[in-house]
Amino acid sequence: MVAEAALDVLTQGGNAVDAAVTGAMVQGVIDPLMCGPGGYGVMTIHEAASRRTTVLDFFGLAPRKTVEGASGAKLVSEFSRDYGYIVEGGENEVGYRSIATPGTIAGLALALEQFGSTPWATALGPAHAVARDGYQVTQAQHEQWNDTDDPDKPGNRTRLAFSDSGRTLYFDGTGGVRAVGETIRNSELASTIERLMRAGADDFYTGELAAAIVADLQAGGSDIDAEDLRAFRPNRTAPLAGSYRGRRILVPGFPGGGLSIIQALQVLELLQHGAPPVWIAGAGVLPVAAALGAALEDKYTYLAGPRDTEIPLEFLLSAEHTEEMARSVQAGDLLGASVADAGFDRETASTTHIAVIDDHGNAAAVTHTLASGSGVITAGLGFMFNNFMHGFDPRPGRWNSLRPGATRPASMSPGLVLDSTGELLTVFGASGSTRIVSSLVQVLAHMADRGWDALRAVSAPRMNVQRGGSVQLEGRFPAAAVRRIGASGREAERYPRNYDPYFGKVHILTRAAADQPWDGAADPRADGGVALLVEQFPPTEQFSPVAPRPNSEMAS
Repeated sequence: MVAEAALDVLTQGGNAVDAAVTGAMVQGVIDPLMCGPGGYGVMTIHEAASRRTTVLDFFGLAPRKTVEGASGAKLVSEFSRDYGYIVEGGENEVGYRSIATPGTIAGLALALEQFGSTPWATALGPAHAVARDGYQVTQAQHEQWNDTDDPDKPGNRTRLAFSDSGRTLYFDGTGGVRAVGETIRNSELASTIERLMRAGADDFYTGELAAAIVADLQAGGSDIDAEDLRAFRPNRTAPLAGSYRGRRILVPGFPGGGLSIIQALQVLELLQHGAPPVWIAGAGVLPVAAALGAALEDKYTYLAGPRDTEIPLEFLLSAEHTEEMARSVQAGDLLGASVADAGFDRETASTTHIAVIDDHGNAAAVTHTLASGSGVITAGLGFMFNNFMHGFDPRPGRWNSLRPGATRPASMSPGLVLDSTGELLTVFGASGSTRIVSSLVQVLAHMADRGWDALRAVSAPRMNVQRGGSVQLEGRFPAAAVRRIGASGREAERYPRNYDPYFGKVHILTRAAADQPWDGAADPRADGGVALLVEQFPPTEQFSPVAPRPNSEMAS
């Protein structure tokens, strides 16, 4: 549905940004636990004529009234499996105090204003229609919505049931979530989108919608006030640039996860020479695990929470530091060996991605999210707010301490690959929390090192590295591979599911060379779709969607 909505924009003469904004708004309707007006995100835009690439980040911000360290005594622990902090009562995870100032509407509006050609109301039209007319619950959604609590954080049933609107929209009369194939019509969200179409995006931050948001959030105990909304502005920056195997990688910088992607790829290039080892046998996993682990250590060492804290980018991306990282991992600073099968395979649904290329060669990639979702749906508005606050350290003076007006590091990394002449080759992105970085590094390396096409690279068995060096593996890795990784000195865990959404969901558009046709793929680990505009067909067929892939958020 998202891919088709974006493709319609392209066939009607819109550009990549028009299509991306339209698709992102539709995503906010049909993926209500993953994204929407109450969320935040980042967009990377490539202009073909000038070859200029721009990053717009619209990450959430802590309320201005936040007092650093005020909730430090409430800290229970850090998450055991993901990134976040558990505090007494769970107020930073579900409910009003888990919400950061949302940026999605401001970010999408700015993208359309500065880079688009379609009017704002037109771009929101498809999302309005879907909210009004409804969409069917998919199997993947049904599984996600039935997700139950775990030791780190509440599951999706808890979030969906937090508000009256959520219970009405997403549950049947018996207390179960709505069945696969059932149609969900969200008239309140349709009214909100219609209001945005008439009054413009500013209404969300300074108008009637803003007043309704502030009234409810403050009544529920949030520190967000009218000034937080009024003062919110997206940031426009240049991307971070790195290289891998002679190709240029462009990704968002802080607070996105692009630095870790570049670092891991550049370290991997030093660690892995010649023909890459066989991936499924486990030998290919070890250098990737080492490179990802080195990048993860730098993230925890250098990436500070507030935007005004200096991050030594030139040093972190330098050849000297990359070589030092490679020497460090070659020295074998690893955990003691152990091998286990993990007893869990779930991950709270969060984050979506869309990638678009138009017929002029312009590209847009958007990753946006609610984090895990606060559960808060203001009566009459129809959308859930984010729970971005769960990723701030409640203790003062830490690398990621909760501070007034601060943002925090995240993993979202919509990016591009260019060839040595500056021609665009790949548009990529992923969802999946901290696994965004590890999944993208693997897919990009598979294509560059192994020559795999997009579908094979995206579908290949996947791994992840935790801080400290332990390796998590999808169920398709054979036992011999798990033992081999464990024998290297790393703890190795194999998850039960063969295609596990925990390991990230990658969406990608790519071509082998500048004179080759575009291809698209999306992760079989989740919902999505590919739509390709095939120009070589006769005119009566050239606008037919082509979907030979298992999934993708948008390929055009």
